[in-house]
Amino acid sequence: MKLEPLYDKVFVRPVNARESAGGIALPEGVHDRKDYGEVVAAGPGQRLANGDIHPLGGAAGEVVVFPLQHARRVMVEGEELFLIDSRHLLAVVEGA
Repeated sequence: MKLEPLYDKVFVRPVNARESAGGIALPEGVHDRKDYGEVVAAGPGQRLANGDIHPLGGAAGEVVVFPLQHARRVMVEGEELFLIDSRHLLAVVEGA
């Protein structure tokens, strides 16, 4: 199944790791948090009032940070993904 989010939406696969990208061991419990993940698919962008498309901040393959309260959990072919408005993406994790 191919996912194609509409407008300014992104599908994010949660990432669970016991070490940070810099190799620092994370305290017990932190690795279970699902407030960062890999962008699986991204929409074309937000349509502005003048008809132009404003590009998104997160692209497929990037690891992003997001607040869980703005993520909608969806199951796609047995896999947990989050559907998030791109404006709620907080950061892109470099080197992840």
